Amino acid sequence: MCIELNRLTLKQGNRTLLRDISLHLHRGEKIGLIGPNGSGKTTLLKALAGLHQPASGEILLHCRCLNSIKPQDLAREIAILLQDQSGDMPLTVRETIELASMTHRPEQGADQPSVEELIALCQLESLLHTPVSQLSGGERQRVFIAQALYQAPAVLLLDEPCNHLDVRHMWHLLHYCKSRVETVIASYHDFNMAAKMSDRLILLAGDQVHADGPPEQVLTTANLKTYFGIDSEKLTDSDGQPWIKVNGAAA
Repeated sequence: MCIELNRLTLKQGNRTLLRDISLHLHRGEKIGLIGPNGSGKTTLLKALAGLHQPASGEILLHCRCLNSIKPQDLAREIAILLQDQSGDMPLTVRETIELASMTHRPEQGADQPSVEELIALCQLESLLHTPVSQLSGGERQRVFIAQALYQAPAVLLLDEPCNHLDVRHMWHLLHYCKSRVETVIASYHDFNMAAKMSDRLILLAGDQVHADGPPEQVLTTANLKTYFGIDSEKLTDSDGQPWIKVNGAAA
């Protein structure tokens, strides 16, 4: 087992986003979080990274309470890419990526990707000496993906990783994350991307977990109508994965 949530409640100000939820997130899983806006996906990811304190309940990483793990030790295990990652730092692209060297684990060894490998992967060669503050949203997103991957974490948390990315970079980078990082937990707005990149989906809505399982079991037309207010058809793509065709808002 990788991460365990025991009766976890998360709040944002006076608002309860998730209440009394218990989940086992296993090593090696590729997990997608879906849910309507305000359902707690981002807050849950922040809590898993130790950036948001639970109102009650606990999060265990390898049977240790997250609150008892020093931030630098936690950063050696978990990397997070947020939607609102700050790009105001006075550092160049290379310097920003290399910041992650502070959290390298001694046992990473050959599994540690090089800066050059990640620069090429994220197609940042022409931007190495450019301050991150001068980049576009998509360029900045690629820098922070490279930084997170340079940590070579056991667990990678992605908050809307497709944000700002064009289709080519989106598929390329997500496939790399899926193949090179042992455990990935990501939030998605795109149902079809969530199904393609995940072997397990968790549907959050109304402060609860309403569905948890393989994509074909979670992405039902009934769930999409109930929790997202849309009429849809469930098709199958060439790989046998569910493919959702949205027909419009539910009546």
